[in-house]
Amino acid sequence: MSGETGGFRGLGAMAGQRYSAGRVGAGLPAMGAHRVIGGKFARSYKPAGRWLPGVLLCLGFLCDLRADDTPPGRASAAPAVYQPVTVYTEREGAGHRIVASNRGIAPVSVMASIKHAENVHSDTSWPVFAVVPPHGELTLGRSRPAVAGAKYTFQVQSKALPGDLDAQPDSGALYRLPFLDGKTFRISQAAGGKIVTHNEPGSAYAVDFPMPVGTPVVAARDGVVVKAEGSNSEGGQTPDMLRKANSIRIQHGDGTLATYGHLAANGVFVAPGQRVVAGATIGLSGNTGYSSSPHLHFAVSQLRRTPEGLGTVSIPFRFYAGDPPAAFSPQQGMAATARYGVPAPAPNSTAGNR
Repeated sequence: MSGETGGFRGLGAMAGQRYSAGRVGAGLPAMGAHRVIGGKFARSYKPAGRWLPGVLLCLGFLCDLRADDTPPGRASAAPAVYQPVTVYTEREGAGHRIVASNRGIAPVSVMASIKHAENVHSDTSWPVFAVVPPHGELTLGRSRPAVAGAKYTFQVQSKALPGDLDAQPDSGALYRLPFLDGKTFRISQAAGGKIVTHNEPGSAYAVDFPMPVGTPVVAARDGVVVKAEGSNSEGGQTPDMLRKANSIRIQHGDGTLATYGHLAANGVFVAPGQRVVAGATIGLSGNTGYSSSPHLHFAVSQLRRTPEGLGTVSIPFRFYAGDPPAAFSPQQGMAATARYGVPAPAPNSTAGNR
């Protein structure tokens, strides 16, 4: 091994909403203008004569938006997380309809549940898991007073992650190496070899490529950017570094996601919602977050139901080199060369380097 170690974690954000009679969730102000604490806006709104907390549902990672956040078009200047989904209620007869709305260009999976219910009858068994299509809207459930005229309140808690919970990964999908043509880098950590930091479900099949800071990183497969964060500048092996890795996450056509982690400070060249093609330069490698030396962390994951409700787990994948494609599974110690457009063999395993 090269001696480098790295950890990479993501967290789906939770949002809580408390409702009484009246429409909630519509007409919220611009997200960048309000501080977000624990998934709730730090200010309240007053529809229908009652004070109710406004809510922001963040997607993919714990949300940390501030009044001076940089717009999504400048992803390398500040943390940027794709936030196309809102969960809200609207008045419907004597009760309410709970709705998930996706304004984005990629599917999003949502888990929602009702908590602290008082005098509530619902037509739905909670929690609800749903996939909201691009530019779409889904009714998650309906509620009404169980006893007419009595106090009627409930709280909706929700979590959303990019990807399609119901999708099946394409078993034939291949990934180009995530660096420029002609470059060669050795794999220092991969499934089946000596595992130093990839000891959680989200990184079990991840691959580490030691490389100098500032090495161009390219997309391994076509997709839509759902996270792009490049504002962090620190790296190290203390617990506070676990959530300080600059990273890009790209959603593919089969609902899987690729993560490119530990990127350089201001080394992210794409923005959430942007479509990218395989081979396009998306950023620069670095040493941010939980890491002992410069390297690129690459993983493919999919959404699954977890004990916590909804989460991502890494899955096996195959790279390819050459034209026609020569597929291979990443292995620790393997030296992989990016050659495309010309015939090229798949790299051989070098078990002696394990």
